[in-house]
Amino acid sequence: MKLSTKKQTVIVMSFIEAHIELYQELNINTICDAFGYNRGTATNYLNRYKELKPSNLRYLLEGTKSRYVRGISFERLVLEGSALEFLNMVDALYSDAALQRFEERYSLT
Repeated sequence: MKLSTKKQTVIVMSFIEAHIELYQELNINTICDAFGYNRGTATNYLNRYKELKPSNLRYLLEGTKSRYVRGISFERLVLEGSALEFLNMVDALYSDAALQRFEERYSLT
């Protein structure tokens, strides 16, 4: 099932929000790993989120490691419900690891 661009944007923005809320930090690779995006696509989604809710993210550069951390005045923009449940759902739907667990469990190779 192919999602519309708007639906995909809401899902990725909700992921950004849930990850920041739960783990207090996020980097581009987190989005790439979760959805299989290249760095450019992940950066576009993150920049769009920052445009809409800049107070939720602060950029940190420590040596060669860069990341975004939860802003002091964090307020949800799109996410409803449990951040952990949402992240688990994204993992189940998008990750190769979830697909592999399913295939192994039900002998689908």
